Amino acid sequence: MGNWNTTQKGLNELIAHVVGVAPPLFPIPFALARWGSKVGEWVSRSLLRRPPYVPAFFVEMMAHMQHYDCSKALRELDYPQSAPRMAMEDAVTWFRGNGYL
Repeated sequence: MGNWNTTQKGLNELIAHVVGVAPPLFPIPFALARWGSKVGEWVSRSLLRRPPYVPAFFVEMMAHMQHYDCSKALRELDYPQSAPRMAMEDAVTWFRGNGYL
């Protein structure tokens, strides 16, 4: 999805639409998300003895602006670009087909 500049809110709305659920109503303050991810990770690893659904590292990365550039893939591999919605639909189909959703 390197051909689409968006916000986290815009990405969340697209994911929700493709999956068929309501998008988040309001943002969760980062400090609360950080604390919750650490507690959730501890509960998963210590009490449930399984990997966490959302590792704390993923939440930590949300604090940093992330930009991705697909120009090298386009230039060197002739990598095809698809519409963001189509790419998301393909990803959701794969996740469902492999038991992640």
